[in-house]
Amino acid sequence: MKKHLSKKSLWQSLLSVMALGIIIFLAVGTSSQEYDLPDFVTDFLGHERYRVTRHFIGENYYTETEGIRDKHGQWQGPVTIKHISNKKGLTGTEEVSMIDGTRHGVCKTTWSDGKVVYHKYNMGIFIIDPNKAAQISAADYTAFQALGNKYPWFLYSLNAFGYEDEYIEAYLDTLETVLGTYEFEVIDFNDYYKDVIDDLEWTVYDSIIDLNSDLSFFQGLEELKNAELRLAVIDRYRSDGKTTYNMIETTYPGYLFSINDAGVNDQDFEEFCQDLDSCMTSYGTLDLDDPFFIDSLDARMYRALEYIYETGESSSKAMPSLKSTVGFYNNNDFRDIYGEFNSILRQLFLKSNPSDVVEVVGNLMLQQFNQGDIIKRAVREAYFIKKGVIFVPTVTTVFSGNNSATSVTLNGYVLEDGGADVTSRGIAWATFYNPTTNDH
Repeated sequence: MKKHLSKKSLWQSLLSVMALGIIIFLAVGTSSQEYDLPDFVTDFLGHERYRVTRHFIGENYYTETEGIRDKHGQWQGPVTIKHISNKKGLTGTEEVSMIDGTRHGVCKTTWSDGKVVYHKYNMGIFIIDPNKAAQISAADYTAFQALGNKYPWFLYSLNAFGYEDEYIEAYLDTLETVLGTYEFEVIDFNDYYKDVIDDLEWTVYDSIIDLNSDLSFFQGLEELKNAELRLAVIDRYRSDGKTTYNMIETTYPGYLFSINDAGVNDQDFEEFCQDLDSCMTSYGTLDLDDPFFIDSLDARMYRALEYIYETGESSSKAMPSLKSTVGFYNNNDFRDIYGEFNSILRQLFLKSNPSDVVEVVGNLMLQQFNQGDIIKRAVREAYFIKKGVIFVPTVTTVFSGNNSATSVTLNGYVLEDGGADVTSRGIAWATFYNPTTNDH
């Protein structure tokens, strides 16, 4: 069995947090091509409809996603995703309904040769029968099966870019085989997964590794739309005189618990929010009716985070300016940022001044961004199942539509049991975002 000989240094771990600079530069409109990053363009088509064109580095492909965006910039309702080759033209089209940016309902995929495939999703989870929880078995369960069973839309994307199932399966099997030569604790999965990618980077799988890096980047940005600080900032602009901290307290209290868990108390976080609001206000007013209001607000929020970070005194004095990180990634692959970050911040003994809070905020955002690597998620799921690791069940909650001012009808589904019997089921509810069993 292969085993690591040394732990990564704190400095290496901090590179993860430094990657926030890349996201900031993207948000403020810096040309991503200047720094060898994937690029995208957003066009307003009228009547709340938008088209987002994503270009892939080193590939002769791009995608066009068209549909309606909601007040938080997430896709809602019917959405069309076209995969286009500069050499072959249109390779395939996906027609799907979305709720809060996730696939929900029947998805129709049409290939350029006329072949049509249908998939059904429940709040982003691929399902066959929503009334039956999938029983997970460790016997011969592979990452390729996990990819097809949970993320067929991503498998379709790889197919549309010219990768056949046989090649994708061989790549995932190789990932699992090499990963199996390492001896490590489950908590260290991310570090060892990166080692495997490094081992395979100069093999016949180099092109799919590069493509997945770009796909993960774009999917990570979609995941970041659910960052609760971002949602609170957007809501604050649409509220009547409330502050970002007010919005966090009343609508996103779960985020405040996450901040507390990372070592920041309420008073220090409120001070950070005040600085954030003041900084964004100093950039001038925004037109709520501007079709690019959300894009402008995102840019201002990330620019404000950068400003607060650079002007404050961070407890991690060795960390360079966020501006210098783009130069680092000019010669290094963007996928290097993927990893888990909570333990890193706990090592910093934060004083929780506003600059320190930016590190915590960046940590939470990058954890969400990390979820954009779908292949990694499939490999991890298969690995955990084979190792008998119990993980959180996959559940969804759907509004039936029979709602009134005083009542609501819900359907809850346990789509996967997480490798163990589900002993209790129910609905947690509250008047704020993302309630837990500590609420009603």
